[in-house]
Amino acid sequence: MDESKRDELMKKLQSRAANRIQMQQPLNLNPLSSSGSATGNPRNKTALKPGHSLMDWIRLGSSGVDLTGTGGVITAVSHAELAKHNKPDDCWIALRGRVYNVTRYMDFHPGGGEELMRGAGKDATALFDSVHAWVNYEQLLSKCLVGPLRNTVTIDFSNSRKASSKKLVGPDKSENAADAPTTVPADKKEIVPRFDWIQKTADIVLTFYTRALCNPGLIVECHHADAKTFSIRVFVEDVTHLFKITFFADVRWPCTIRLSSETGKIELLFMKTEPNLWTSYGTMEREKITDLDSKMYEYDVQGREELTHDSRALLLTAKEKVQMITPIGFHVNLTANINGSNITRSYTPIPRTFSPLNGTPGNIPLLVKSCGALSQYITRSLPFASQLKVSRPMGTFQLTSVKDHRRFALLAAGSGLTPMLTLMEYLLKRSTNKVEVIQLLYFNKTEADVWCRATIDALVEKEDRLIVRHILSSPSESWTGESGLVSKEQLTTLTDTKNPNHVTFISICGPVPFNNLCSQFLREINFKPDNIHFFQG
Repeated sequence: MDESKRDELMKKLQSRAANRIQMQQPLNLNPLSSSGSATGNPRNKTALKPGHSLMDWIRLGSSGVDLTGTGGVITAVSHAELAKHNKPDDCWIALRGRVYNVTRYMDFHPGGGEELMRGAGKDATALFDSVHAWVNYEQLLSKCLVGPLRNTVTIDFSNSRKASSKKLVGPDKSENAADAPTTVPADKKEIVPRFDWIQKTADIVLTFYTRALCNPGLIVECHHADAKTFSIRVFVEDVTHLFKITFFADVRWPCTIRLSSETGKIELLFMKTEPNLWTSYGTMEREKITDLDSKMYEYDVQGREELTHDSRALLLTAKEKVQMITPIGFHVNLTANINGSNITRSYTPIPRTFSPLNGTPGNIPLLVKSCGALSQYITRSLPFASQLKVSRPMGTFQLTSVKDHRRFALLAAGSGLTPMLTLMEYLLKRSTNKVEVIQLLYFNKTEADVWCRATIDALVEKEDRLIVRHILSSPSESWTGESGLVSKEQLTTLTDTKNPNHVTFISICGPVPFNNLCSQFLREINFKPDNIHFFQG
């Protein structure tokens, strides 16, 4: 889909959302409203200037301009630091534990900059929720993310029989003590991975126990040619647990990784260079990184294959000895230097089974639409793009949010399919509370724009619990399937308990206007917000 056609479709979605909103009772306050026009509407306190519509904000976010003010580097923010950014020309706000730089958004906000200033320099979650908790601010402000709002904590590993002690500094006394919870729910207690190991003559297995449904991620690095010293990063939520291992003797690279998202158990199997029984596994140091880990890894494009007229399948390979496992529904930030400027964008790795390229466990498979400067650069033909910087996995999706559900709808528009593939694969394999039905509603402009059609159709033939509906906005005359845009009627039918294939949990990913329409319709039919997840990135 070329840029003009894509803009035309997004304008249609935006116009439809605005018309729906204007028909409703106006809201008094919406500090992060995702609709509005240059002429104003009943919800606006001020009319937007020309060139400051929702579409203009989307274009600005996709242009590569740094909206974070930090060079795109994710940095943990204390309450004391947040409070310093409380001016119109330097405005940060915190929403649900994440800090956003909304300075550039001031002129795009339909309610006016003064409404955003009500949350300047502080945690604005309560203010936001009191007005309109349905607005998908994560998608709207994804390019403005500074980092997590963090209280420094104390942790002592001295009780671990196989770890060296590490203690971090206590909380900043200057921070507001009232912001700290007085009690911690049982399911919110800190997860500290427990380490164990077992060996055979030919191999050794390192095991890290996290917790069921905590959706951990992993990066393993081999530091020396002798394959003896390793760094193992275990990611649980926004915390990095770093284990530095020096083995008793040399092992072979790469290792074999077995990670169960359901149980939270991680196993790393290393083959010994010389078969023998060791007297110990070696030595280990461990550290907890409470700031969001900013370490980047250098990758090159190793493989490229055309998917559609404007989309490519890619395989990224690390230039060093690195293996990365991305949690379900998480993305990575990819940065490249283009014409002297660093441009960053988020991409969601897909399961290898959905990639047409044959890769190894160390590769990162991507599906990319060539619609922006960075995407066009990394999807170019020979020479393949190189020296790409890849971040640690990032995201907000929690497996605990779906644990009690057995009936799912996945709503994806265009490249929004990518996080749905990892979630769909997990749900179909889930052993506890086995899934009954998954409905994938995949929205595209034409039949030629559909990704992974053959693989998905083959999966439907194999899995009678999976229902896939392709919905086209500009179908050809020969198209016999569904057509049009996402509608309230579709979502009403999906959630109607009289429907034998009804759903109780919905995941959504697509362009901002598409997500906003879905949010609006779900609010209209009174679908529970706790049973919805919007993927960002």
